[in-house]
Amino acid sequence: MILRKPFAILIKHFKLIHFIMFGLMVYITYNTNLILTFLNEYMASTLTLITHESYLNLFKTSFFISIALIFIINSIILGLMAFKKKPIKIYIYNFIAFLYVFIVFLVAKNIIGSLEISLIEIRTLKLVQDLLFAAVLIESVSLIFTVVRATGFDIKSFNFVKDLEELDITEKDDEEFEVNLDVDTDVLKRKINRGFRYFKYIYAENKYVFSILILILVALICGLIYLNMTVYNKVYKEKAIFKTSEFMISIEDSYITKSDYRGNIINKDYSFVVARIKVRTIYDVKKILETGKIALNINDHNLYPITDYMTEFKDLGNYYNKQYIENKFSNYILIYKIPNSYVNDKMTIKYYDSFLNNIKTRLSPINLNDKKDELVYNVGESIEFENSILNNSNIKINSYEISNNFKSEYNFCLNGTCNVSYEYIKPILNTNYEKTLLKLTGNFNLDETLNITKIANMYEFIKEFGSVSYVIDGTRKIISSELIEVLPIKSTNREITYLELPKEIENSSEIYLHFNVRNREYVYKLR
Repeated sequence: MILRKPFAILIKHFKLIHFIMFGLMVYITYNTNLILTFLNEYMASTLTLITHESYLNLFKTSFFISIALIFIINSIILGLMAFKKKPIKIYIYNFIAFLYVFIVFLVAKNIIGSLEISLIEIRTLKLVQDLLFAAVLIESVSLIFTVVRATGFDIKSFNFVKDLEELDITEKDDEEFEVNLDVDTDVLKRKINRGFRYFKYIYAENKYVFSILILILVALICGLIYLNMTVYNKVYKEKAIFKTSEFMISIEDSYITKSDYRGNIINKDYSFVVARIKVRTIYDVKKILETGKIALNINDHNLYPITDYMTEFKDLGNYYNKQYIENKFSNYILIYKIPNSYVNDKMTIKYYDSFLNNIKTRLSPINLNDKKDELVYNVGESIEFENSILNNSNIKINSYEISNNFKSEYNFCLNGTCNVSYEYIKPILNTNYEKTLLKLTGNFNLDETLNITKIANMYEFIKEFGSVSYVIDGTRKIISSELIEVLPIKSTNREITYLELPKEIENSSEIYLHFNVRNREYVYKLR
């Protein structure tokens, strides 16, 4: 049997073969980027398991066929170039590059396929993410080499590569010599100008190739910048959920203040940043959140949560203090103590998930030191706290009365028979001054999204945020001590609250009920 050597036909269709290989490489690069994009979106979302349809859309049989064809074509061209004693480094690189891509593809296929039935540790997913990103970069280099071969551009015209002659090392190579630093500028200019002219000729002859190379380079740079900003060094905004190796966390809100919930300055030399966080575990396992991993970064200085002032900020939420985190979202606050000089600087919460990975959230803290105008309401009007830390909470005082005793009706039942009875409510006689009662009728609703304990009714809200002032004989007096509630023993009504006050308030010309909610003050004018 006589066979004809295939070299002639391969040389004749050299460019076409490379165009075919270039098309296959573009398809593989597109699919690799598709898998990388899916993985990025999956890790940034709250998804747990994926559908089989999503898996099939990512890993198609055509991908394996394309890689097999690249190996076959590349091997044939490699054989041709070796036979003709031409450079083969590009084809060796292509073989190694797409062998790596094939292996990474199999790893990604196996791990992402597992997400159909179970969760995968975030560190494993990040490793696959890094491997895929490296594959995209490696594929891009092969694309550039292949398109150069396909268009027939002779890169040797740049004289970038030149065969080296065998070195002949003698004693003369180690002898001293004199260096002359004088430079003939005219000769240098002529060489530079000649180089520019030479480059212009090459550019004019290969303008199309240059355009393609520039476009590929620009696309590669833009892609790297995009991935760097949105994937690897992404900075989240408040309320955005991010995944760590163990938790899903979001920084819901942040505040700067110098005062406690009563408006008292805590420390004149320091301010406090309070971050409201929402957190849950990824898996159905209880875990303790390590607050040492959650740093407040200001001017490249890391500050860590403190536990010294938990009660001073109880109006902003429950402080996290090693409670177990479950597989459902819980809300807590973290407190950071900062010098006053840092108040106006940019702030970022950094979660150090591992030695090489930290997740950033840019804070937009609300400054609670900036006092707002006092808002005055009349009896019967509802106070909406939507522009304060209490969000959608509200209170409404429908009526008020002042007396030294109140008669309250209730049903007295005995042996199945009920009769109307009365109870007299009076101040507690345990002080050295006379007292009276302020009867408030109304209702209070606390925003359910707030994680504030011990506020279940109107009195508890008044106790935490409220105070009373009155004017008598032209003098304004403020009851600064804690307001005391008198509770009926038998006649209970959630909409009625009795407060003990000094008896002289009965003769006052003006009475006000104040609610001091951090930097906002709401006032009911009762009289």
